[in-house]
Amino acid sequence: MNIISYPFGWIMYFCYSIVKNYGLALILFTLFTKIILFPLSIKQQKNTARTQALAPQLEKLKKKCGNNKQKYNEEMMRIYQEKNINPMSGCLPLVIQMPIIFGLYYVIYNPLTHILRLSTGTINAAKDIIKNNTDKIQLFTDITNNKNYHSRPQLYVVDAVQKYPEAFSHSDKISASALEKMQNFDYSFFGLDLGKIPTWGWNLLILIPLLSFLTNLGYTFYTQHMMKKYNSSANQM
Repeated sequence: MNIISYPFGWIMYFCYSIVKNYGLALILFTLFTKIILFPLSIKQQKNTARTQALAPQLEKLKKKCGNNKQKYNEEMMRIYQEKNINPMSGCLPLVIQMPIIFGLYYVIYNPLTHILRLSTGTINAAKDIIKNNTDKIQLFTDITNNKNYHSRPQLYVVDAVQKYPEAFSHSDKISASALEKMQNFDYSFFGLDLGKIPTWGWNLLILIPLLSFLTNLGYTFYTQHMMKKYNSSANQM
């Protein structure tokens, strides 16, 4: 995962250094990856449209071949070759996007490593301070008892440093510059704390997964509508 995430970590670091806001950095990163994948996406959509336009012809072929699947597959591949269609090309953008998604997932969970570029020693020292001061600071107790802390500790370290910087200022393993970076790390975006985990209930954070679901659903319906229009025109031609 480190091999995949480090290149994207540098891209996120570059984006954050420009805008100094995590939400805006994510938008810049998304635009960057979309621009890179745009030619592949266009090729995939064209290939999918041409494939769907062949549906009536393939349906006739299926009736003609009956139960002879081998004959049907041979004729189908012949038609694809004549039309210069690669039935597997639609998978290529997905194959490329998956490492990007997993890499970004890891970068988001580890902002101290990938965006603030802090050393492992500094991060571990901050985690030790949280662990060793649970009897003095209630927030540190809540953090260590949180089930999500062990899977994404760096998000909670940022929160702890920003709320109780004095607890970390006396450590000889955390430099003043590292402490300042963590204190100034801007996780907010239009009033939303992107370092928090959305939960079911009346809170603003729940808008993020809900909007993500609705926009993807709308995009799916729009794509299907456009494909039907294209196929209708292609069949008439």
